[in-house]
Amino acid sequence: MISVKGLNHYIGSKLLLDKVNLDIKPGCITALVGENGVGKSTLLKAIINACESVFLDDRPKSSYGVKALAKRRCVLSQELFLDFSFTALEVVLMGRMPYYKGFETKEDIAICEYWLEQMDALKLKDNLYPRLSGGEKRRVQLARVLAQIHNDESAAKYIFLDEPTTSLDLYHQFLLLDLLKSLSQNNIGIFVILHDLNLCFQYADEVAILHDKHIKYSGKTKTILNLPTVEEVFKVKASFDQQHQALIILGAKHD
Repeated sequence: MISVKGLNHYIGSKLLLDKVNLDIKPGCITALVGENGVGKSTLLKAIINACESVFLDDRPKSSYGVKALAKRRCVLSQELFLDFSFTALEVVLMGRMPYYKGFETKEDIAICEYWLEQMDALKLKDNLYPRLSGGEKRRVQLARVLAQIHNDESAAKYIFLDEPTTSLDLYHQFLLLDLLKSLSQNNIGIFVILHDLNLCFQYADEVAILHDKHIKYSGKTKTILNLPTVEEVFKVKASFDQQHQALIILGAKHD
């Protein structure tokens, strides 16, 4: 398990995150939600970069080497800037760098092609990455992070995703989330920032709501994302469809 204990984060003298406590469990999809600008991406980056407040398997993150961490934890940020003329396959192969002993092997290439196929992007493998559409780049980058933690180690692994459904059409959004759900059943912990509360309700096992610099609510998704909490935090009117077990956002709540 990855445990965040009393994490504070500043930019200059400005406090952005105040005593954040959070557990990211293997075998579980944990969604982070909150209003725009509340600091969700900042929290994800702080968990990745902080050493003193983050623990992996009850050991300080700082006690792990860079390669050891890379084999157990991968990150997809919002920004996908890469202007060099790499092919899509070469971008995915970057995820295999922790395993290289000189150069990539046939096994590395096979692993990358496998994850490209899982993301419906194998046909793009020889295309130049800068020429891909936004959604295609997202799928290639998702293949990269999944290739990074593809190994035979028995220890739990973790995937951090910052709004991974951005730029994806509806089919590929559900393709990705179905894949993440399947991966979470294989001792993989997934921490994902989502804006769509309906997707969160459908796919996340647990949810953490970031509000006013700290985690205001956290726990089982279908317990935490109740109508009063959704209306309070997100200032929207909502209802619940019992037949389809779906949260329905009806519109802005006007006081």
